Amino acid sequence: MKYISYERDGLQSIGIISQGRICDIPGAYRSFGRTGMSNTMADFLRHFDDNHRIVTDMLSDVDPNRRPELFFPEGQVNLLPPVPEPRSLRIYFGSKTYLQTAAKFYGQDILPDTLERPVFYFGNHQSILPPGSDLRLPRNTTQLDYELHLAMVVGRKGRNIRTEDARRYLAGFSTMNNWISRNIDHPIGKHMLYPPKSHDFGTSLGPCLVSIDELDSNRMQDKYDLRMTATINSELYTEGNSSGYSYSFSELLSDASRNCTLYPGDIISAGCIESGSILGLGRDVWLQPGDTVALEVDGLGLLESSVGEPE
Repeated sequence: MKYISYERDGLQSIGIISQGRICDIPGAYRSFGRTGMSNTMADFLRHFDDNHRIVTDMLSDVDPNRRPELFFPEGQVNLLPPVPEPRSLRIYFGSKTYLQTAAKFYGQDILPDTLERPVFYFGNHQSILPPGSDLRLPRNTTQLDYELHLAMVVGRKGRNIRTEDARRYLAGFSTMNNWISRNIDHPIGKHMLYPPKSHDFGTSLGPCLVSIDELDSNRMQDKYDLRMTATINSELYTEGNSSGYSYSFSELLSDASRNCTLYPGDIISAGCIESGSILGLGRDVWLQPGDTVALEVDGLGLLESSVGEPE
């Protein structure tokens, strides 16, 4: 399933998107004479296993041609982030190569044992931006960059989760653009306080939350074979694959839960793929107002944002 959060006629709800059409989940549930279905993603995720099963069974009986009143065009809604208010945001350095590239840019030396286990930092879970929204250029920014991430959404409470059990705790995946101001980062990064304010201003997420079972055909043991691309003003910049992450998603989720309780609605990013940013590509031409960045991951849809004027 491809779950979305959206606003229509001033009201917010959750739905399923398929072939450019949307089915409102609470509305479809009521059409079967039932009540009590969640209308926010936060509530839906609290009982994700049961709700996902209900929606899967329900939509197997719903045909757009027979029940057109339950479906409407995608263009009639304003998409919100699939998880508009995540409980937390963890961002891993899932690519050892990218971590080394970033460290070199900031004048840092990576200790050998740093690369022997996953490393993450907490992002700002209160600055999540919806797909299609403009990013206000942060003040004093001269080196604005994108970062192409694949993010996990937690769907079950858990603590000290074993790697072999980790998939049971995942609701699904979403595409993430972890915007960053490199020049704000640079002087502070040299003092090992990375990441400071450089990421604080915005993180784009969406357009949907794709349930983990939807990607079963892309599984490669404990990794996924998903093509990931980024374009700037329709010019291809990044072309990579999620299988290139140094750690599996199960390893990252297990690491995040070590001595810490994860909750439904937590977001855990695997980090930037190896060539998933201007920095990672070794370029020195940064994003400017008016630029449009489009990130796409196989099966997860297109996350497009434009850079707005400075704040």
